[in-house]
Amino acid sequence: MKLKKDLSNWHEFGDYWRKELKDIKRKEKKMKVLNTLKTIWNWLEGKKTYITAIIVAVLALLTASGVVIPEYVWIILSALGLGSLRASVPKK
Repeated sequence: MKLKKDLSNWHEFGDYWRKELKDIKRKEKKMKVLNTLKTIWNWLEGKKTYITAIIVAVLALLTASGVVIPEYVWIILSALGLGSLRASVPKK
């Protein structure tokens, strides 16, 4: 009887650590994604305005050639352009 009781405690112990290990792996995966996003964001530093301008130019050429671009696309690009310009202005 005593052996069976000890084994049930080990089962609970094992379940606890299995959950802990899953939690640790999930957190590591989340950190890896965040580090990747941070790397991409750092690479975009100083390039966001130019990227927005290039996209606007391509869409303007497409519009000139007869492709219909929805109104909301221009609004989103305007907001992105203004936001990146505002971010590039140094704060006092």
